[in-house]
Amino acid sequence: MTEQEMTEQDAAQQEVVEQKLVEQEPKPKSIDGRVLLENEPTRQVLGAIESVTDTLNVLSFGIFAGSRT
Repeated sequence: MTEQEMTEQDAAQQEVVEQKLVEQEPKPKSIDGRVLLENEPTRQVLGAIESVTDTLNVLSFGIFAGSRT
């Protein structure tokens, strides 16, 4: 067997090993993030959090602006 044939055979064996490793990888059991974000109740909660954040920003601005005058 020549060196080139051995190299080709090694490459083929490496490819088979890599393919088996890919097949053996466990599949993730988590929920996809898009499922959560494309959900109406999640949108409602995020909208409520955004409005609370906006309210707190306005209040904190008013407190600090009012205390400086």
